[in-house]
Amino acid sequence: MKSGNGPDTDGLFHRPRWVVAAGLVLLLGVLSACSATGRGQPVPPLSADAATTDAMTAVSPAMLLPTATPSPGLGFGIDYCGDDLAACAELGASWSRHTGVTTVAQARRALDEAESLEMRLILRMNQGDWGWNGREFDLSILETMRPLFDHPALLGFYGLHEPLERFSLAELRLFYRQYRQIVEDPTLLLWHDIMRIPDGFTDDICDLCGVATNPHVNDPATGQPINDWTRTDPRLIAAQRNLEGTTRSALCVLVQVYGGDGRHILRMPTPDEYRENVRRIVADHGVRCLANYAYHHNAYEQTLGNPDQVALQTAVRETGQRYFGQ
Repeated sequence: MKSGNGPDTDGLFHRPRWVVAAGLVLLLGVLSACSATGRGQPVPPLSADAATTDAMTAVSPAMLLPTATPSPGLGFGIDYCGDDLAACAELGASWSRHTGVTTVAQARRALDEAESLEMRLILRMNQGDWGWNGREFDLSILETMRPLFDHPALLGFYGLHEPLERFSLAELRLFYRQYRQIVEDPTLLLWHDIMRIPDGFTDDICDLCGVATNPHVNDPATGQPINDWTRTDPRLIAAQRNLEGTTRSALCVLVQVYGGDGRHILRMPTPDEYRENVRRIVADHGVRCLANYAYHHNAYEQTLGNPDQVALQTAVRETGQRYFGQ
């Protein structure tokens, strides 16, 4: 199957950057409309899993920064495909987060392959906390990637994993400011796996803000498989509420296609459970940026890339076609 963007963004990410920027600006209005579902409703209490840290408030004004323009229709991605980008494209992915990048040559090979598959990549360079010393971050590795900033398959860069566990919102704004001092092109987006959108959120923190929904678990008391939507719906409702008024940041949901084989409370979804999870994310919450997480990941025994997951792979392909035309 040919991989590509859905009807709402057909060809958008394969045009010259000035066209991309102009087109994305026009789509920002769609972001507000797409994210409106579920707003205005009472927000139920977050589960213990969702409330991982105390609510944080803004402590500094927004900086004057290049206006990033993430697409509300970024669509259907599959995470961490590694050497199997073609397999992910076959499942309908139009983009992926690509990990383990350390050199320009390595990044260029991945980007060239992605371009040949009509995909785009967010490059993850596994920098941990990016040399945080209590005052500033060290983003100098991004300078080494400057020769690739105009590559048509480059979507942006991965920043921090679950940063609210370690950093204040003010420190995350500093990271964003340092990022934009190097990556001036507003169409090259910054992704954080922020996992929740807290009170006091402003859109000088992340352009693409990853929030996980992991409802498919084994009941800790009984060991029986259940779908715990309290791990999903309150987090998305709070994210939409706290993103109101932002013009730069877009919510991207990490869709659970991974699990453990007895070690983890998380388990692999059945094809029908996967379909229901995506239906809730897209139809009930209006989210238009999905990352199927993960195709490969060494922390989990089971992932979408396992050869025995043919039925789930079929569900992923069909769901992408249904909601995104991919």
